[in-house]
Amino acid sequence: IDKSTNARIDDWQNVLNKAHDLFDDDTMVVFGHSGNGYEVTGTRADLKAFANYLGKLLDYVDKGVKAGKTKEALAAAESIPGAEQWKGKQTRAVNAAYTEIVDGK
Repeated sequence: IDKSTNARIDDWQNVLNKAHDLFDDDTMVVFGHSGNGYEVTGTRADLKAFANYLGKLLDYVDKGVKAGKTKEALAAAESIPGAEQWKGKQTRAVNAAYTEIVDGK
């Protein structure tokens, strides 16, 4: 989530859900980029799965902030509860969600 361009996680969720609804199960999705160990192409179901990840990310950070956790503690996560298929450092995504939730940006 590129916060330098004012991208918002909830907006990305909406885009992914609209794309999911627009295409059928035979559609191949070509992602703009992918993380190490992840394919650059996917399916309609992958759009829904990533929209779910983004929602779980916002929930995780929101609950953590309300519980008094620091941004650094939250960013140390290796996965997001409810979206464990995205493993590895969550720092960038958590920092974006934290900025969105705490700073409103």
